[in-house]
Amino acid sequence: MEQRPPFFPCSHKGTCSEAKCSCFKANIQCEKTCACAASCKRRFRGCTCASQGLACSRNKLCDCWALNRECDPDLCASCGAAEVLDPINRYNDALFNGKCGNVNIQRNVPRRTLLGQSEVQGFGLYAGEKLSAGDFVGEYKGEVVTKEEGSRRGAVYQHLKTNYLFDLNRAQEVDSTRAGNKLRFINNSAKAPNCEPRVMLCNTVVRIGLFANKDLEPGDEMFFNYNYPEEVTKHFWEKGQAKPSGSAYAVKTKKGAKGKGKVANSSRSSDSEFPAAIKSAPSNGRAQRGKKPGPSRRANEGRSRLGETPLRGSSTISRYACATKGKRPRLSALERQRTWQDLNDVLGEEDDESFGDSEQDFDSEENGRARKRARKARE
Repeated sequence: MEQRPPFFPCSHKGTCSEAKCSCFKANIQCEKTCACAASCKRRFRGCTCASQGLACSRNKLCDCWALNRECDPDLCASCGAAEVLDPINRYNDALFNGKCGNVNIQRNVPRRTLLGQSEVQGFGLYAGEKLSAGDFVGEYKGEVVTKEEGSRRGAVYQHLKTNYLFDLNRAQEVDSTRAGNKLRFINNSAKAPNCEPRVMLCNTVVRIGLFANKDLEPGDEMFFNYNYPEEVTKHFWEKGQAKPSGSAYAVKTKKGAKGKGKVANSSRSSDSEFPAAIKSAPSNGRAQRGKKPGPSRRANEGRSRLGETPLRGSSTISRYACATKGKRPRLSALERQRTWQDLNDVLGEEDDESFGDSEQDFDSEENGRARKRARKARE
């Protein structure tokens, strides 16, 4: 599927063999959106699992699964794909297990996963629930860019020491750096991967799904093989191995067959384990309120590291500075009064001490500007 060009439906009279169309030249099957003759032998007709009493789920006898395709509800309706993909039945797992199981990416119901500090390097992805071999984990999402744009971005990501490009087909890649999901944080393991990516054709669109190839317990870190060449991965380490000394870790400069990678970064510590990070979080989902923060701490009031709950300041003005990124807008007296009233309504509490301090701060600034205007008028 990675060597397949982007699909564009053909449109001509007669069969593809006679017209020598784009599908014929690319040596791919015609899809339901093609406008060639209905009798064209290149058309994909769907699987016949239902007539054989088989379920379409990792079944070698299923034509769709063997061709790296998900069942199409318009072509494989008899296997139950249309019923499973009905929005009403989206979360009906009992129906999904008894009907067609080869529509995971189109169904778009990922399993629960958690993001945390990796035992290998940087951030990693952990199973949030029990998974069995063959279970669908989720879809690898991101921007679809051309190979040329992917090469340009890859040169930039090399200096940033991170790379989330994944080969989609012969002419396109998926970049989840800016528009992606948690699956981009899965680390590499060439020796003991417990997940595997699968590039599949879903309703004429090529998409990437991730499946577990081993049984996973909650809290197990997830890995899959990036398929990078050995000269790139010789400085990488597996789970349980000693990390290389020094800070000159390898930078991945080229993509392998799967084309997805994340560069090792020595600036992050990976000694802590994910379960310990979970246990350290407060049970009520909020950070404990401490003493009133000083001026040096207020600048970083709104920053929350991974694994911590969102921070809340101990005063109204500190939370207001957090919401405005530390920048105080210039407001009139009426606007200032409305701002504090709206702020207290949102926060649900009022700190009298900080409220007075903040009003005095704004009043002193406004009085200072008024004195400057009066001085200029006299001059």
